[in-house]
Amino acid sequence: MSPSISRHLAPAALALIALGLAAGVAHAGPPWISVELPANPHDVRTRGALLVVHTYHHGLSMEQSITCALEGLVDGRRRTIACRAEATSRAGVYAVRGDVPKDGIWMLVVTGRDGESPATALVDFGREGQVTGVRVPIREAEGGRWHIPVTVTESDIDAALRARWNALSSADVPSHDGTVAAGAGLALLVGLTLVRRRRA
Repeated sequence: MSPSISRHLAPAALALIALGLAAGVAHAGPPWISVELPANPHDVRTRGALLVVHTYHHGLSMEQSITCALEGLVDGRRRTIACRAEATSRAGVYAVRGDVPKDGIWMLVVTGRDGESPATALVDFGREGQVTGVRVPIREAEGGRWHIPVTVTESDIDAALRARWNALSSADVPSHDGTVAAGAGLALLVGLTLVRRRRA
């Protein structure tokens, strides 16, 4: 190859290398998952869905392998109900369908998997079936520059459900101070009634 041809090809080769590096940067970074609700009733693909899930690779909407299930505690016992994630007309957007039971404590666990890297959203439901919270467990890297989703285990799910169960059970039981105050008020009322009868 002559030196003149090499001089002409060198800038083109450098441009291709730069383009390849840019593409690598665009696809670098962790996956992400987010939740949209309420689902759009005017879109036939999302109408009636429990919620809509978006999956990303870094900042780009991308299709991923989706798994989801409703995890619950009913009368202190663990239960799992299968639900399904249906692809929509948009890349990386899924309609999650399922029915949240009225009894017990329930959480939707939905995971998008980008290769070997999972991103999991935990969606809490209240007693009326309404969403009360959404979180994606993460770890921070490079001083907080990256929020990297972590793998959520069965023990993590069980611990989260039992913590909510215990919190709600405690809220339903009157506090010790309230019980004592109520007892004291009742005793005072009975005492005043007896005094009045004696004077009469």
